[in-house]
Amino acid sequence: MGMDAHRTEEGRIDKPWFSAVCGAFREKAEVETQGNMRVLLVDDSEFNLEVIGAGLSAAGVEVVTAGSGFEALDILASGQAFDAVLLDVQMPRMDGRETARRIRGDGRWAGLPVLAVTASAVKGERESCLEAGMNDFLTKPVDFEALLGSLARWTRK
Repeated sequence: MGMDAHRTEEGRIDKPWFSAVCGAFREKAEVETQGNMRVLLVDDSEFNLEVIGAGLSAAGVEVVTAGSGFEALDILASGQAFDAVLLDVQMPRMDGRETARRIRGDGRWAGLPVLAVTASAVKGERESCLEAGMNDFLTKPVDFEALLGSLARWTRK
């Protein structure tokens, strides 16, 4: 959406602001997903987890967050069901490409859509993510309409 996030005096994201901004997408998300989508959002930035999570929640998507690729794999291995994984590409220790390769390498998650959500838009990044097993590539700042459209397309909900 390209807008700066607003923070409260306590430093938290102003969720009512996100609800208002993303409210226009709520009806679209519920029509396209029947309001029952659950995603695993993976990013090493707490700020990004909060911003993207708030936007998706405002659109009626249930969001579970992970702060690293390792944590994401642990959550998936716990048996929780997800419709998709939204994966930051640039993370320390295990980047998004390696996380995607490990997801694809485990038969339990073979059909799970994995979408790159990254600030990196350098040449070749999209291709690198797709080669690693990701289904789609979205850039930050997040365009929530494009994100919801991609989720609906890949989850077919």
